[in-house]
Amino acid sequence: MIARAYAKINLGLEVLGRRSDGFHEVATVLQTIDLADRLVIRPNKSITLECPAMEVTADNLILQAAFLLKERASVSEGANIRCEKRIPIGSGLGGGSADAAATLRTLVEFWAVRVDRSTLMDLAASLGADVPFLIEGGTALATGSGLTLALLPPAPFHWVVLAPIAEPSGHKTAELYAALPTSGFSDGSATAKQAQAI
Repeated sequence: MIARAYAKINLGLEVLGRRSDGFHEVATVLQTIDLADRLVIRPNKSITLECPAMEVTADNLILQAAFLLKERASVSEGANIRCEKRIPIGSGLGGGSADAAATLRTLVEFWAVRVDRSTLMDLAASLGADVPFLIEGGTALATGSGLTLALLPPAPFHWVVLAPIAEPSGHKTAELYAALPTSGFSDGSATAKQAQAI
């Protein structure tokens, strides 16, 4: 079985403030794009992952997603997953989250398990803020910590030029949020107008 894990970009992003749980309150318009990783899933006795472009460790989001679904759905079989990376690692394009979302979505079908949408979205949310959006993709307004989603009509077609940095930091997002002064917080009105325009 073959699945595509589509990258995402933020068409707009405002940080509204810091939450009591340590996360930030945001308002952002999310959009999936054509750039995608490719997952190939085959039958296997256990869950294994091959990814030639990167070192596979136990905290890989693909493995986390597979083991999480296997446990929640009480699946006895495994899967061999091969990930062919096209989304640059650590680029802010949601590559790891996209891979996790595609893994969940595809393994539900591959293992023929019955998981309702609410459970699937809960599993996705436990893996990261972008994962629930990337289950379906498209265009959406995300608020709160990024987990509250309001689907929008498809954004008009447009070209996007991506210029990923040469040596991304694995903690880039956390570093950027930590460095943002309170003077950088806004009220979310610009993002709301953007969503309304779409």
